[in-house]
Amino acid sequence: MDQIAFSAPLSSQDERPLTARRIKRAHDRYQARCRRSSLVTAEWLKNDLPPVALLAIQAHDHRTGIVSETNLADALKLADAIAIGEITAGRQAMVSALAKPDNGAAMRSALTERPYLPRIILNLSQNHGISLAAMADVCSAAPPQ
Repeated sequence: MDQIAFSAPLSSQDERPLTARRIKRAHDRYQARCRRSSLVTAEWLKNDLPPVALLAIQAHDHRTGIVSETNLADALKLADAIAIGEITAGRQAMVSALAKPDNGAAMRSALTERPYLPRIILNLSQNHGISLAAMADVCSAAPPQ
């Protein structure tokens, strides 16, 4: 954070530590909102979905601390990981990486910014017998994000 503060064009050296603290607080608030988004979404939908679906929504982000290992929860985690991979690498790169029969090497190469994603995608796809090629087809057919 101090590096960010020192790169900011401020009028005095005294303002830089204050700026670093503000950036840190803003980052902490952002992280708290991210952790809560799954919980808030489940709350919004509580009258429209069955409990298993609400638990899957709450558990799909590991930061909530809620765990669900149902097929629905795994499907949501897998879809989320692929969607984040697509946003990170781009649709064509993600589809291409999923389609290569290289046990995820192309995916690991395309997603170096988020090295945890290939592991999630590979583990869940293997656990449920879903080929990476099938996921590439779904990804390429999905509407743009």
